[in-house]
Amino acid sequence: MTRGRFSPPLSTVQAVNGAIAAFYPGVLERIYRMIGEEYYVAFASIYNFHIHPVSGKHRLKSMQNTWQARTGS
Repeated sequence: MTRGRFSPPLSTVQAVNGAIAAFYPGVLERIYRMIGEEYYVAFASIYNFHIHPVSGKHRLKSMQNTWQARTGS
């Protein structure tokens, strides 16, 4: 994950109702192992979700970028 930038959306292969993928068995644990720290999960829509690390100075900027990309503001 690139810190301080827009967090890429995570979804299912078809991206239909993909936000539920966060709750598939083992998904959140695997994400934790990949980024190596605790994180927030932001559900941008029913189609996807984004992850943002809890620590670090870029956390707020990353979340703001996700919100701006979602809302266009």
